[in-house]
Amino acid sequence: MHTPYRYATPFGLTSEYAHPAEILFLGFATIIGPAITGPHLITLWLWMTLRVLETVEAHCGYHFPWSLSNFLPLYGGADFHDYHHRLLYTKSGNYSSTFVYMDWIFGTDKGYRKLKALKRDGVEEESKQT
Repeated sequence: MHTPYRYATPFGLTSEYAHPAEILFLGFATIIGPAITGPHLITLWLWMTLRVLETVEAHCGYHFPWSLSNFLPLYGGADFHDYHHRLLYTKSGNYSSTFVYMDWIFGTDKGYRKLKALKRDGVEEESKQT
C-alpha cells in the first residue's frame, strides 16, 4: 500500500513520513534480516542508522559523489525516486523504493527513461551550439 504524499517535492526530513501500513510493509524488509540473525545491539543500531540515512538521501533531491547509485548499477537514487514524487497523485511510475529492476521489468519507468533521454539530448544539443 502506497500512501499519497502531502509533499510533492520531498526533502530529506520528510522521508520517514508515511502511513503506518506503509511503514509496516516497508519496514518488514529492513528488520527481517536482523530479526532472523539476532545481531549485536551495536550492529542493529548501525544497520538501522544506515537504512534511515539511505532513505533520507533518496528523498533529499541531490546526487552526491558517495551516492550508492554511483556504485550499484541497479540502485535508483534520489533522481529516480524524485520522479516518483514529481507527478503526485498520478501513475508516474518508479515505484521501486531502492532497486530499479522491477520498474524496468514491468515498464513502469518508461516516463523516467524518456525524460532522462530528453534531458541528455537537450544538453548535448546546447553543447554543440556553443
